[in-house]
Amino acid sequence: MKKLSVILSCSFLTACMAVKSPITNHYNLTSYSMAPSSHHSSNSLTVTPTAAIDGYETDQIRYTTKPFTLSSFAKNNWASPPATMLYPLLIQSLQQSGYFSAVGSGSYFSKTTYRLDTQLIELRQNFIKKPSVLELKVKAVLTHVEDNQIVASRLFKLAVTCQKDTPYGGVLAANEATFKLTKAMTAFVIRSTL
Repeated sequence: MKKLSVILSCSFLTACMAVKSPITNHYNLTSYSMAPSSHHSSNSLTVTPTAAIDGYETDQIRYTTKPFTLSSFAKNNWASPPATMLYPLLIQSLQQSGYFSAVGSGSYFSKTTYRLDTQLIELRQNFIKKPSVLELKVKAVLTHVEDNQIVASRLFKLAVTCQKDTPYGGVLAANEATFKLTKAMTAFVIRSTL
């Protein structure tokens, strides 16, 4: 009888647990600018890993349908947290510019001229607007390493209209936004060190 009550209790608890639907689609951020710079410098740059504010350290694809809310799609995720995917895109864009003598990655920067710190503040599909709009906000701070002086800082805000009001429509817009972001940020860094 005891065994039966334990089995029934376990069955009841299992039935009451929330069933999480499996993620069926995983998406990447892969678009970045490869625009070359007409200037060249002997300076080097280290790009530190992109940080993310609370709510965006996850691989969930975020969206909003009303002000002050943040929701996630049930069956669609990023392949990695967006800040993790954005980081190599920034590095590649800066390398492709050909402006710096070297572009390094990581947190070690004692032998570099400049350091670029970035923070993902927002990456969401906004369904309040029709058609929906992908909103991307990233903060950038450029520091001269030798004297630890901030050279420049900027908040990049992009809004890209989605082709479709679907998660995949948001993914396409997000890749367009990362292309525009890397182009603008590379130009910002170069301009700030001329």
